Amino acid sequence: MRNLFFNHICFSHNINLQIQVFGKLPIYNDYISFFTQRNALSWQNFLVSKNSKQSKLFNERSFFIFQFSKNKSIFVGVIDNSSDGTRQFPFSVFVDCRQSWLKNYLIDSKLLFIFKELDSIFLNVKKIENIDQCYQFLQQKVITVENTKQTINSLIKNIFKRSKQKIEWPYFEIFPIRDVYHQKKKGGRNAITI
Repeated sequence: MRNLFFNHICFSHNINLQIQVFGKLPIYNDYISFFTQRNALSWQNFLVSKNSKQSKLFNERSFFIFQFSKNKSIFVGVIDNSSDGTRQFPFSVFVDCRQSWLKNYLIDSKLLFIFKELDSIFLNVKKIENIDQCYQFLQQKVITVENTKQTINSLIKNIFKRSKQKIEWPYFEIFPIRDVYHQKKKGGRNAITI
């Protein structure tokens, strides 16, 4: 896990993370793609490949972390089952956390903040009634991460605690949202690694 997760997340300055989406929604009879970086195609290709094998990636709305290969961008986002009204396919909202923005990676309250913002945007996108409004909404969405010193959120640290096992590429891990938000009550970690 060394290449994906270092020891401490530290943004060197305030960063605007551009919202990106890929998947299907009932408002449109094809894939909805809104990419601001070319490397998001690795996420698209991974999701299409996994979905075509009829393997169920998750059971409910979840946070995810995806990295295509060593030294590539880390995508963090929200994903849920969806459809275009005819065909089933997940819908995802995510941001690209380029490794150049990261020093020593430890999941702390900054990442929890990003996840919560993405979840809010995800839920708002699902309420939109037509494709033009969807794209207009997405063009205006940015998550700004402030460069402030924060204490480590022990709850989040426990949820995302990494083992010493060797990573297989591409790396994809999901965290059901209800488990992340209710972790204190339940204890333990419920993550699925593919």
